[in-house]
Amino acid sequence: MKVYAFVPAKGSSERIQNKNMRFLEGERLYIKALKTLLQCTEIDRVFLDSESEEMYSHADYLPITFLQRDSALATNKTDGHQMFLNEVNSYPDADIYVQLLCTSPFIKPQTIDDAIRKLKSDPSYDSAILMKKDKYYFWKDGIPEYGPDHIPNSKDLPDTISESMGLYIVKKETALATQKRYGNSPWMIFGESQELVDVNNEEDLRFAEVYAKGIKRQESEYLRLLRGFITSPALSDLLDDMSLEKGEHCGAVLSNWVCNLANSTALGRANTLRLRALEEGEDFHGIYDALESYAGISDNDIIVVENEINDFAYFGDLNATLALRSGASAAVIDGATRDPKQT
Repeated sequence: MKVYAFVPAKGSSERIQNKNMRFLEGERLYIKALKTLLQCTEIDRVFLDSESEEMYSHADYLPITFLQRDSALATNKTDGHQMFLNEVNSYPDADIYVQLLCTSPFIKPQTIDDAIRKLKSDPSYDSAILMKKDKYYFWKDGIPEYGPDHIPNSKDLPDTISESMGLYIVKKETALATQKRYGNSPWMIFGESQELVDVNNEEDLRFAEVYAKGIKRQESEYLRLLRGFITSPALSDLLDDMSLEKGEHCGAVLSNWVCNLANSTALGRANTLRLRALEEGEDFHGIYDALESYAGISDNDIIVVENEINDFAYFGDLNATLALRSGASAAVIDGATRDPKQT
């Protein structure tokens, strides 16, 4: 069965300005969602559904397809069902459709894969929805609904089940029959607490940022511990094993690079930047746009710069200061650098 997955991402928003473009621990929200889908083994094709060419330009390095949304659908009046049906009708050759919302940044690829496999294997379900289940001490009209004289144990309260508003998966025939992003027999996925985080306002975003920093810090500590033991031969063997396992090139060990910090080792995630030559008539001040890239740097990242014209220097004291402030642990520059004695 063919599976298509969509990330709907409007170019503008009201409660949080340009919400889908905001960074969460070095990653734009919508790109984080796209990368989550690309990690799923059950998904055949990933789409960015947006009216914004700018959003696609930031993500065009990913193996995704751009669904250019009609501007009439890029308003708050368009509900999730309309948006989902537009995705289905635009690419009608799949059997199962997935919609992952940018505002749920911690949904795991494994959760999505498990739900898709459930729909493939169990015909009693026509769709899947990520849900949250909890027990609440509700009040109404100024009095507790559980009664004024006795406070029940939470285990005795009824379950309250609601949509997380983050993940929807539906079979094609169900979507066309119901005209909705779920069917009449949905499988309810009860996600882990972090998967239920829903970013709808600035306070939500601040909470998500703190949580994301905690996850990244844990990874960084593992890598800092590992860097004392890993060697170039061991890393080369590891990359070869990964390439054999995945059936694709997974990287290589590069030689002939000069490190300006003696007896030092850095191990982190690469955060890449590509510099190109100016086109005819283009303003050279555009180089300063590269400074915006530091908003996408997070704890222990290694900045990797590909300089198309590497005889021209890039990266000096100012860049190093901005990189350190953003949390970077090292920088790899393909070409000359400024202030070479200090940088």
